Amino acid sequence: MPSADTEQRAPKLPPLACDCHMHIFGPQAAYPYFAGRIYTPPDASIENYLAVRKRLGLERTVVVQPSLYGVDNSCQANAVAMIPGARGVAVIKGDEPDAEIERLHKAGFRGVRINLMQGAVDAPIETVLERTGARLREIGWHLQVFTRPDVLAGVEPILMRYPVPVMLDHFSDLSPWEGTAQPGFDLVLRLLKDGPCSMKLSAAYHHPRNEAGGGLDKAKRFVAKLIETVPGRLVWGSNWPHPQIPPRTPEDPAPFAPLRTIDDEEMLSFIVGWAGDAATLKRIMVDNPGKFYDF
Repeated sequence: MPSADTEQRAPKLPPLACDCHMHIFGPQAAYPYFAGRIYTPPDASIENYLAVRKRLGLERTVVVQPSLYGVDNSCQANAVAMIPGARGVAVIKGDEPDAEIERLHKAGFRGVRINLMQGAVDAPIETVLERTGARLREIGWHLQVFTRPDVLAGVEPILMRYPVPVMLDHFSDLSPWEGTAQPGFDLVLRLLKDGPCSMKLSAAYHHPRNEAGGGLDKAKRFVAKLIETVPGRLVWGSNWPHPQIPPRTPEDPAPFAPLRTIDDEEMLSFIVGWAGDAATLKRIMVDNPGKFYDF
């Protein structure tokens, strides 16, 4: 299990600081993965997460439905119930009866995730967005999207007039280490500034740091530009337990996927440093999540 050390190295956070993106996997005997998944991670328990959360000084959590459970949200619903100060983000088909949506809402769910990076959707993205938007407007939830900037470019007009708030996962798959000049940055910044979008400053390790090429300074300027432009649209997430997707083969379409070994304290320290001051840190870690996730 990653991040198993107990050394206290985490930076000081304000009260009610929130981890806006994490998952629970298993136990598989109780919550088996669905057959259409594209990877098979080991269990990642509520107990292990709570130990990490305590060490990092976090008090709130957003539990996000991972692709490997399909539309069965029961594992994450159990986590929302068991983790103090938690909200949930579900995956749904879109035709669930109102009673099921009301059940999820009472259980603490406040949004729906579309994952275009780790699992197929059943229609063109334009159709999925239009169909989902109408339902989300009815129930007052937000939409969370995990995809690349080039995909967002194709649906920018839809997102600009989307009827509910939209949360872009994991820096919208931009690399903070490549700075503000990379393709897609201006598009994403426009969606954040002029549309209904917010962004999770999470999983920066999905991209190489490129320290020899000034990656740390570029990342600082990247986040500084976001803070300067859209300070009310930014939240942070750990992405615990740090899943990774190995290559698939016809013989093994859902290969075993060991969890990444990630230094959670270091990742959190980057955000604290990039925030620059206590007021901005509180906005990213407390105020923005509190409003967006209805804490």
